[in-house]
Amino acid sequence: MEIEASGSGNAGDAGSSGATAQLGKDDFLKLLIAQMQQQDPLNPADGAQFLAQLAQFTNLEQMVQINAKLDTLAMAQASLSSTAVASLIGHTVTVRGDAVELVEGEQPALHFELESNVESCTVTIRDQDGRVVRTMELGGCQAGSNEVIWDGCDDDGNRLPAGSYTFSVNGTDAQGRQVEGDGLVTGVVTGVSYDQGYPQLLLGQVRVSLGDVVEIL
Repeated sequence: MEIEASGSGNAGDAGSSGATAQLGKDDFLKLLIAQMQQQDPLNPADGAQFLAQLAQFTNLEQMVQINAKLDTLAMAQASLSSTAVASLIGHTVTVRGDAVELVEGEQPALHFELESNVESCTVTIRDQDGRVVRTMELGGCQAGSNEVIWDGCDDDGNRLPAGSYTFSVNGTDAQGRQVEGDGLVTGVVTGVSYDQGYPQLLLGQVRVSLGDVVEIL
């Protein structure tokens, strides 16, 4: 038996005001009760239909409970993750990245990895505007982890201001093929940021994702 909706207003009003509304389990139950009350006593609805509708209500209730449990589990996992990330504050970590923080009076170590041996290797350092401020020719380098100390000066020997810089590594092997190095940044975790919607470790002014962490010292 079909139930006609009552109330004032035309179809256009109903479509504009309630088109996006979602029915809950209480609404479905009210509809079932109304259907039972309004059925024709001389031509009652098939009992199998009521059973099918009751089964649908049961499934709906179970889905609501599952969603509630999943939300609780997600909140618990997020809490554990935040606690674990916060415990890294004060620890020294090595992460993949090309950022380097120049501190007044210090000479930062630039770490990088090479897939193969190279006959010549060039480290290029850029400022925040992307301008090349220093180019260092290292000669031959071995495959694996490498390190070079940057004195904090530009190509003219002038001390650069403290701040954030980036570096890139390019080499040439014995066959003349280009080999790019993967930068590694080592620093002390000074804080954790969540302003991007996910945790990022703060190494001074440098931000890194947890997926880029290579080693925790």
